[in-house]
Amino acid sequence: MTNDEKPLPRKFQLSKISLFLGVCCIVAIGAGAYYFSKYQAAESAKNENAQLIEKINQVVQLPDETPMAVSVADKDKLSNKQLASKVENGDVMLIFAKAKRLIVYRPTAEKVVDMLSFGSETDMPKQ
Repeated sequence: MTNDEKPLPRKFQLSKISLFLGVCCIVAIGAGAYYFSKYQAAESAKNENAQLIEKINQVVQLPDETPMAVSVADKDKLSNKQLASKVENGDVMLIFAKAKRLIVYRPTAEKVVDMLSFGSETDMPKQ
């Protein structure tokens, strides 16, 4: 600082600090809200999958493992053409890797459309 420059008044220094802290608080609150909404969406999806599995288990004896639930967005992208001919966009595939089973559920009709066995992980449907 040169001799010609005067130090900023204390009131102005406090307002800069207050402004900085206020911006930090707003950013922190925004980030917290964003990640909380992501968490809520993940929990909601987990609950929907659990309800779906419970619903199907009332009709069909499911293997004793937690399946991977995959929603079919574009059936034309499925590598297994036999499977692609049986599913529609919007169907849910429950993949039981240990039991080597696949169950296709159609939410619009609320029906199990197909149940398949596969020989190895290379035979597993990929989306």
